[in-house]
Amino acid sequence: MKTVKVKYKQGDMVQIVFEKHYIARVLKMHKVGQYMFVNFPLLNIFEWHPFSISSGPDEVNLEIHVKALGDHTRKLVDIAKTSSEMWIRTDGPYGNLKLNYRRFPFFLLTAGGIGVTPVIGIIKDIYRYGQLDPQAKRHHKSYLEKVFLIWTISSEEQFRCFEEEIRWFSDHAGKDGLPALDVKVFVTKGSADGNSFLVAGKPNYDSYIASLNKECDLLENSLLVFACGPRKMVNMCWDAASDQQREGASIHFHHETFEF
Repeated sequence: MKTVKVKYKQGDMVQIVFEKHYIARVLKMHKVGQYMFVNFPLLNIFEWHPFSISSGPDEVNLEIHVKALGDHTRKLVDIAKTSSEMWIRTDGPYGNLKLNYRRFPFFLLTAGGIGVTPVIGIIKDIYRYGQLDPQAKRHHKSYLEKVFLIWTISSEEQFRCFEEEIRWFSDHAGKDGLPALDVKVFVTKGSADGNSFLVAGKPNYDSYIASLNKECDLLENSLLVFACGPRKMVNMCWDAASDQQREGASIHFHHETFEF
C-alpha cells in the first residue's frame, strides 16, 4: 500500500501520480500502452479495477487518469475534489502494445473519450515528455517524420484534462530531432471556438485518411494507425484505413477497444 498524489481535473477526471516500483524499474517492465490493477481501500478494500497508464515508460513517476463513469469512480472523483493524497494498492504493469512506431515515417493516433490515456502515454514517449529516469536508455534511431492525433470528445471541458501536455507536445514538435505534430480535437457537443486545437463536430475518417494517403504519399511511404476508443469509432477508422489499403496505400492498423 502506498500514498499517492491525486488531483481533480476538469471533465470529471482524477489524475493519480506515484513512484514506480523499484523492481519494475530495474527490470524495465514499463512499456507504452500498459495498464495496472488498482484498489482504493477507502472505497472498497476488495474491489480492483484496471486503468491504462498515461505516463511515458521512461518517466520516473507513473500516472493514471480515472474518469467518473460509474458509482465507484464517481466516489473517487468526489474525494479528489477535497483531498490531494490517498492510499492505494497496485498490481502491474501488464500488457505491451509492441508498436514499433519508430520504424514508420508517419503515425496516426485516434482516440475517443478516455481512450486517449494510452495515446497520451505513447506521445509522451515520442516527445520525451516529463521527468525522465536518468537510468533509462535513449531509444534507437527514429524514422518518424510526423505524428497525427485525432481525439473525439463530447465537451470542451474534457480537453482541459490534457491541454497542458498537448500544448507542450505542439511547442516542442519539429525541434531537436522530434517529429512534426498535427493535433485535431473534435468536440461533438457545445462550442469549440477560441482554441486552435478544437474542431466542432465529428471526424470524417474516410476523407481524413484519404487526405493522409496523398499528403504522406503512402504508395511510397508507410503509415501506422493506432485507434483506441469505443468499438464504433475503432471500426470506422479501421474501415477508412482498409479502403485506402485497397487503393494501394501502405497502412498498418492496430487498435484497442474502450467500451464505456
